[in-house]
Amino acid sequence: MDLERVKIDHSNDTTDTEYLKWILDQGCFLGLDRYPGHLVSPHMRTVTMKSLIDDGYADRLCPAHDCICLHILNERPDGTLPDEHDLALRNPDKYLYMHRHVIPDLKSMGVGDDTIDTLFIDNPQRFFTGT
Repeated sequence: MDLERVKIDHSNDTTDTEYLKWILDQGCFLGLDRYPGHLVSPHMRTVTMKSLIDDGYADRLCPAHDCICLHILNERPDGTLPDEHDLALRNPDKYLYMHRHVIPDLKSMGVGDDTIDTLFIDNPQRFFTGT
């Protein structure tokens, strides 16, 4: 299998950049997609992404919010899913989380607009089209 056609999602549930770089070195993309998440703080997820960018892997990273993880986190004891109000308490920004938090944090860490475009536009397009 061509590993350049593989994306390993939920990769930012760890801050172990050596492990993540090993995966990237195999040719895979990483889906950094558990924002805001619960196993690792949102800030540390972004710090980990910035470290990978600094190490030259910006062209293999696909950040996203993966809002569905909030359903799992907030599942009620009876197994039912929470209503919209419950989700809003955990992530009031919903699908704008990346724009309101992650992109500004990356910019404050010195990540430029060209790299932001690479992460959020170019990489998903290259992954899905195989170009």
